[in-house]
Amino acid sequence: VTEAEWQADPLKRGAWTYGNGSTTFRMPDWNGKSAGSKGAVFVRGDGALSAGAPGMIQGDAIRNITGEFQDGAGTGTNAYYGVKGAFGVSTVDSGSGRTAGSSTPLYKMSFDASRVVPTAPENRPLNVTGVWVCRLFGAVTNPGAADAAQLATEVARLWAQLSGKQDISSAYGPGLRNVSYTSAQRVSGVVYYNTSGVPRTVFVQSTTMSGFTLGSISKTVNLATVNLTVVPGEAYSVTYQSPMHFWLETTKE
Repeated sequence: VTEAEWQADPLKRGAWTYGNGSTTFRMPDWNGKSAGSKGAVFVRGDGALSAGAPGMIQGDAIRNITGEFQDGAGTGTNAYYGVKGAFGVSTVDSGSGRTAGSSTPLYKMSFDASRVVPTAPENRPLNVTGVWVCRLFGAVTNPGAADAAQLATEVARLWAQLSGKQDISSAYGPGLRNVSYTSAQRVSGVVYYNTSGVPRTVFVQSTTMSGFTLGSISKTVNLATVNLTVVPGEAYSVTYQSPMHFWLETTKE
């Protein structure tokens, strides 16, 4: 809240303020020390039955107590019946008396605690609304040999390493398959791309080959076989002389 709101409304003094906005700030007055305070408070959560907003103070209250009884007309006696809870008094019938033939009004007794004390749907003392949280650590002061901050860092590092191993396992583990291509499907010198998202191995056998490209690498060779590993997104091609005997790719695509 603002400093002005904090000063003007005692129910907002459970909150922080920015003070003068530059060099000072104000802490909540949970001790009830400031002038005009509602008193010292305890902190409750911000859920059902609370003031609803963190920093808002809620006054003390009790659950309401109500009840009634009324006297009835009788012959020479005062009869009371229908008693409920507690009491007050009001006229219920100005034309009937306590005794037969009497014109004295008939009265009903009732009681309502809210006439003299604050009431609410719960019994509660003076309180301020807050939010309960569990914080592992910010800065850690180590009472012994264990360094909690370092332990947390190591756990995070190990999880990162494990995640990397899982990525490798997903690339080379179960689900791999071998795909054989014909010379019509893998043409000499034509550039192809690994769009599978995982590494791909390429094995080519021909009468003779004059070169290959792998990403930015281009080589002139005089070989009968070439074996390449193509990373995701990388381009590759093999220049061979017919006939091309064998073109095999291992992938998860």
